[in-house]
Order: sequence, then structure tokens, then C-alpha cells
Amino acid sequence: MIPVKSLAVPTSEQKRLGAFYTPENLSTVLTDWAVRKPTDKVLEPSFGRCGFLAAARKRLEFLGCADPKRQIFGSDVDQAAFSFLVDVLGPYVDTDNFLQEDFLDLTPDTNWGQFFEATVGNPPYIPYQAIPSKRRVELADRAAAVGAPVGGRASLWAHFVVHAVSFVASGGRMAWVLPGSFLQADYAVGVRNYLAQSFASVLCVLMHQRFFKEEGTEEETVILLARDKKDDDSTTTIRFIDASSVDELKTIVDNWDSGASVGRPLDARPSFFVIEQCVATIFNQICERSDCRSLGDYLTTNIGLVTGANTFFVLSERDRENHGLGEADTQPVLGKFKAAKGASFSMADHASFMEIGGKGHLISTKELPPIGSALRKYLDSFPAEQRENISTFKKRLIWHAPADAKVPDAFLSVMNHDGPRLVLNEARIHCTNTIHRAFFSEGVDNVTRKLLVISLLTSFSQLSAEFVGRRYGSGVLKHEPREAERISILMPKKIDPAAIEKTFTEIDGLLRSGNIVQARAKADRLIIHKIKGGKGISAAFELALHLVRELRRTTRYASGA
Repeated sequence: MIPVKSLAVPTSEQKRLGAFYTPENLSTVLTDWAVRKPTDKVLEPSFGRCGFLAAARKRLEFLGCADPKRQIFGSDVDQAAFSFLVDVLGPYVDTDNFLQEDFLDLTPDTNWGQFFEATVGNPPYIPYQAIPSKRRVELADRAAAVGAPVGGRASLWAHFVVHAVSFVASGGRMAWVLPGSFLQADYAVGVRNYLAQSFASVLCVLMHQRFFKEEGTEEETVILLARDKKDDDSTTTIRFIDASSVDELKTIVDNWDSGASVGRPLDARPSFFVIEQCVATIFNQICERSDCRSLGDYLTTNIGLVTGANTFFVLSERDRENHGLGEADTQPVLGKFKAAKGASFSMADHASFMEIGGKGHLISTKELPPIGSALRKYLDSFPAEQRENISTFKKRLIWHAPADAKVPDAFLSVMNHDGPRLVLNEARIHCTNTIHRAFFSEGVDNVTRKLLVISLLTSFSQLSAEFVGRRYGSGVLKHEPREAERISILMPKKIDPAAIEKTFTEIDGLLRSGNIVQARAKADRLIIHKIKGGKGISAAFELALHLVRELRRTTRYASGA
């Protein structure tokens, strides 16, 4: 018999283990779907507080199984997890069924000697940075060997899902509670393709409900259902749908399991499925126009300066004065995108930001200052032990020279709530890595640059940005450099340059006063309204954009079970 221990799991330990425990009603719906017969054997690869095990016991009892705990199996690295087994499954739990092991080190033939008709669970949400580098390489190689190339940046949940497929019996099912990165992350493509090759039918459901908010995460929840494990080489189409509650999820699952056509093929980011089909059709038609291009056709996007320690290298005016540093000891830098309020950024804008306490003085010197100078004293104040351990410093020839010769032509926001903006760099200064640097292609003149700034603000391009970007738990939208370059923009050739200049100036003023909706309307009038039926298209896109953003932001989601 397994002794009962404390049920409390310290928050820090929970975070280390990537443990987020599934609400009872959610684990019940998934387990009831996965377990179909009283003879089914059930596996939970990371059973934690045994929520899925409890649901499996109840389901097997309901189906007429005389001794459910003999058919339930699981593993977990956390010893505290075994404290729950007695309460959940009753005394005399067969410890051969439950292993205190890393599931990724187990195999169906050597550890349990069998396959499972139902595999259910909520895998650990541990980012790749927290996985030892040697282990990351090992797991990536293993996943690639079975046909799931996820690479070395995959979070641990991805490896759990891929590895669990090998434990599923022919015709068996899997049901998982996964993070939103299943739909957002590049490495998840390999996971999805592998599932499509391994099962006859796969459905993923994006939940509007934030189940783990009380546990300190705003992470979106995706329900993954895979049925009829197969042995042939055919590939199925994963289908996608969203649900606002567990009750709606149950209805969706019941309909799907009864053979109804549920959802749409998962061939785009989830935000694309939010908009009405007629709006999606218009959007796709505009994408086919000859004057529809991608942002990357006109510019290259790179991350800003990586200092390795922004709090040390980027100072406010007061910081500089307190350390006795002169103007010659620093150079101006855009440290926060919020300082770039308009369509362009000037030295006057920089000065205004510094006056309100902003940080915009960059420490960067290729030569070691004289001993006794204020700058030398400041550089020497950085702890030597920390300096040796910062990987960014090791990559630079001179640790205290983060600036390079690549001053950007424009700045592009990285993370935002209200869509990306392109800001012309009239000040000719650097920016930190909280902002992307944009470099225009050869031959892109000043009028075209201003048209790019305007076009990116249109409802069409803002929708495109939602479709190619990735959402994060707090509701923020993020674009990596290559994603930003994929944003679609309209660049009509027959727009009067004077009209572009006038609109750019007006938009600059609107943005500076915080009127981003009016600025977008102004951009639409210059570009979208030139299309046949443009006013109606603009209105439809504006409504779709509002809906997509409302669903992205956390205020729209309920918390709890």
C-alpha cells in the first residue's frame, strides 16, 4: 500500500515541474471520450494530482469494469504525485502500474509490456530553455527519428505527445490538454504532422476559457483528440474549432464522435478561423491582387541590439547624472517602442521621452576608458563573475560595445495589443532588442517608405498581422522577424505622392494623440477605399479585426473551471 503524504505542492516546485492541474469537469469529458469499453487499459504519462486517473476509474466503473485500478497505469517524476493514488484509486494500488520515472525514458514493451486503448493527460509545460542542452539534443533526435522533426526549441509537452503515440494500441485514442503553443509555435508543426500520420482522425479545440489563470499563467488551452491509431502511411486532415466552455466542448466532442463534420481544416493560425467565411473570402481575394505584396518585399527585419543587460547599458537622464557620465559617454537609443508615438521618430521625440524619465542613453564603447574616468568606473561596477556568465557578452569581441554599425531605417514593434506599427527612424539611432530594426531594400524611396507605414496600418494589413503573428497568454500579439516580413500589404501604384505625404502627416498626428482607430480609418481611406466596394470591405475588416482582438485579449476569457 502506498503511504499518504502531504498533498501540497510548493509553487516553485510546481513551476519547475511544469505542472498545471486539470479541472475535474474537463478531465471527465476527455476521459469519457477516450475510454470506450470496460476492458480498456488507460495510461496517464504525467499523472500529477491524479485528476485523469480519478476520471478513468469512474469511467471504467460506469462501463461495468469490476476492478478499474488494475487497468489504469501512469508515471510521474514527482514523488508527491504518488500521495494522491490511494485517495483516488483506493488501497492496495499495484505499484507496478505506476512508475516514478520520466515518461520520456519509458517504452511500452520494456516497462508495462503492453499498449493502451486510451492515453489521456496534461503534459508538463516546461520551455526548452529549462531542459538541459544535452537532453534537448537527445529528445530532438528521437522525435526526428520517428517522423516528428520538432527541433531543439520544442517545449517538453511536444516530446510527451510525440512519445505517447508509441504507447497507443491499434485503433486506440489519445486526449490531451495542451498549451496554445500547439497552434502557435513553429516546432508544433512537426507534432501536428506526426499526429495526422498516426491517427485516422484528429480534432483540436481552442478553449476560450482560461483554466490555469489561478495558477499564475494566462496560457491558452487547446484540447487535442486523436482517434483510431493506424498503421498505414496515409495522412489525415486535422480539424480545428473553438469552444467557450466545457459544456460546449462536450457537445462538440459528441458531435464529432458521432460522425458529424466538425470545425474547419487546420491550415492557418487560429485567429483566421474567428472571422466570417465571407470576410475570409474577401481577404483571400485581396491577397491575390497584383498590388498586394508582403512587407518583406520592401524591407528586411532584424532584432534590435542585444545588450545582454539592458538595465546596465540603457540609462535614463537621472541614471547618467548619478554616475557622473557626460554626453560623450553615451549615445541615444530607442529603448521602448512606446516612446515612438508617431509615424516617425526624431531626436525631438527622443528628448521628450528622456524628459519624462525614459531610458534612452546607451553605453557602448569599443575602447576601454582611462582609469579613473566616470565611464571606466561605471564599466568596472559590473560584477566580474556575472560578466563571465552572460552568454551575450561572450559572443562579443568587446563586452561593453553592444552597438554595431547597422542603424535601422525604421522601427517595427515586436509585441503589441493594438497591432504592429512601422515608424521611420528620422533620428538615425539604434534600438534595443525589445524592438525590431527594419532596413529598406535598395530603391525604396521616401514616398514609398511613407506608403508602407500607412499601408501597414490598414484594417487589411492589421488582420494579416493577426493571422501571421502568434498570440501569448496575456493577450499580446508577437511577430518574430520572418513573421513580420510575411504581413500582407497593399501598395497601389497610382496614388498621388502628394496624397501620401498629406495622409502620412495626418496619421502621424493622430497616432501621437492616441487616436489609433482614426489613424487606421485614414489609412483605409487612402488605400482600401480605392478597391471596388472598398468602403464596405473596410467596414467588414474593421469588425473582423475587433472580434479577433477581443478573442485574443484576456478580458474576454473566463477563468476557472
